[in-house]
Amino acid sequence: MKIVVKRSNLVFLILFILVLSACTGPRIALYNETAYSNAVSLKVESLALMGKATDSISAHVQEISTLETNIEKAYQYVRWLPRNELTVAQWEILKDPNRDLLGGFLKKWENEKVLHVVSIKEKEKQISDAFDEILKLETGKNKPKDK
Repeated sequence: MKIVVKRSNLVFLILFILVLSACTGPRIALYNETAYSNAVSLKVESLALMGKATDSISAHVQEISTLETNIEKAYQYVRWLPRNELTVAQWEILKDPNRDLLGGFLKKWENEKVLHVVSIKEKEKQISDAFDEILKLETGKNKPKDK
């Protein structure tokens, strides 16, 4: 008995198998304790530094540099985790000096030298919320299974 398979059916079957196999694995990175810990620490450090923006920026250049370096380290860490595009995008928005979150705040402080309490408080809320989004993304991920 000879089995005849139409070419279109064979193509459909191959595509179906490929789609099915793509759906079996997680579509987002697994929870990562280091990524979570980095985000918590940097949220606290960022908000503490922002509270000092009523001072001249010249008194806080080293703190700003350290924070920017630590933000970049955290970003680079999550950037190389597989299937972590959403978290990476959130970090990119947060740190971008041309956007309106932490990077933009630090750029504004640099340009204006001293910031007003009202504008600092407004930005603290927005930046806190942005960190919370990163933390929610991380805590919403599946936990790795013990081996």
